[in-house]
Amino acid sequence: MAQKSEIKVRKLKNELIKAFQDYCRSQVVLWRQVPELALRANKVRAFSCGQYGLAHNCLFWPVFADDIHGLHVNLRTGELNLPELLDRIQLGDLFSLLDRLRADKVINSLQAEIDSSGKDSK
Repeated sequence: MAQKSEIKVRKLKNELIKAFQDYCRSQVVLWRQVPELALRANKVRAFSCGQYGLAHNCLFWPVFADDIHGLHVNLRTGELNLPELLDRIQLGDLFSLLDRLRADKVINSLQAEIDSSGKDSK
């Protein structure tokens, strides 16, 4: 019985990883806007920020700003990298992760940072 349950949990986990991948890929048009906005926001800051630098220079958006070597979105394809890192995410963190994968929210945050400077750093 326990073995059947374990198989079911693994199957559900794989479906969840696929759902996160599909969600990220469905936003590829939005993700492709992030590198330019990250460059502009980085100029407003007048210093290099790891997350913004990765977005502009490497075309990756770290899902967690303080973990630039972990889970990230490929800004060219909308692919979520390293799905095995989802193993480390606790069940209670899934909604937080889903929220962090909202490309529109990332874009709005970058645009707000650009706009808050009172100048356009194009």
